[in-house]
Amino acid sequence: MKKLVLFICFVIMAAPGFAKKIANLPEVLKPTYMAVVGDKIYIGTESCKIHIYSRENPTFIKSFLKQGEGPGEVTSLAGINGHKDYLLVEGGHNLLFFTPIGEYIKEQKQPPGISWTRPIGKNYLARHYYTDRETLNRNFNICIIDEKLNLIKILEKNFIMIEGKVKSGRKVLNPIRHVPVHRTFRDKIFIADNLKGFHITLYNDQGEVIRVIKKEYKKIPVSQEYKDEFIGKFKKLPGWPEYKKRFEFKFPEYYSPISDFFVDANKIYPLLFTPDPDKKELWVMDFQGKILSKHLVPVSKYWGRRAVKDNIFYYLVDNEETEMIELHAQELK
Repeated sequence: MKKLVLFICFVIMAAPGFAKKIANLPEVLKPTYMAVVGDKIYIGTESCKIHIYSRENPTFIKSFLKQGEGPGEVTSLAGINGHKDYLLVEGGHNLLFFTPIGEYIKEQKQPPGISWTRPIGKNYLARHYYTDRETLNRNFNICIIDEKLNLIKILEKNFIMIEGKVKSGRKVLNPIRHVPVHRTFRDKIFIADNLKGFHITLYNDQGEVIRVIKKEYKKIPVSQEYKDEFIGKFKKLPGWPEYKKRFEFKFPEYYSPISDFFVDANKIYPLLFTPDPDKKELWVMDFQGKILSKHLVPVSKYWGRRAVKDNIFYYLVDNEETEMIELHAQELK
């Protein structure tokens, strides 16, 4: 009887009726990043073009940005982030500033090693990558930098991205390294440190700790199917023989506690792995760490193709039959 009750609860939480397609996006080819800011949806692509849609009855408004090395151009697109005064676009070692409608304002050259930049007031939260001279590890710190991109304060440090010295002589490439994820919302900073389990630290805009949120969670083993699929992609690359010589693939026993998370409207939305590779569990929590609800959501394998706004989970779907990118949404009630 107990098993039946648990199964019924799982089915209710997973009910697909809450998720639905809300628009076809014929303008979008090979999307990479999505952001929902105010009343607009921004979708970036491999060609570095960003398409703007209205949130209400999603309708195409315009496209902006292009690939290049001139003013207002990027060689690659690495992120789209909203601020009350501007839209921040990261790419090609530059930070570009646009109005919400995509009009160019200015740009700044990023110092070497700075990336994953998020606005926080007049400053930014970012990763700073560096190579440790002793271990040859490729590490990074999470830090606050000022509007001129100078270091103000390191919040978390010495996270390893690529291990340098190993017995095989090759560098260790870990596709699921338990590195932290960082977000900003208004005057607050959030860092999820996966090395510590389900562990989210909330800071003010000066980098002072407000509170730490810890939760119990279910560990999900990394499947052999995932390992084979990941290595299989490398084997298809022209440079595979060279990759094989240079890198040693190393998978952890379990997926990271928090796959990703979002912050909006004074709520935190962590995404957790489930045994189903096509689903993740999305929690809704307040800033004190109280869990308000949990939801099963379909998730693309591509990291940047999802967003949360006003308690709605937005995500992109590749419809192989129609060869169309679709915008889907699920209310988190």
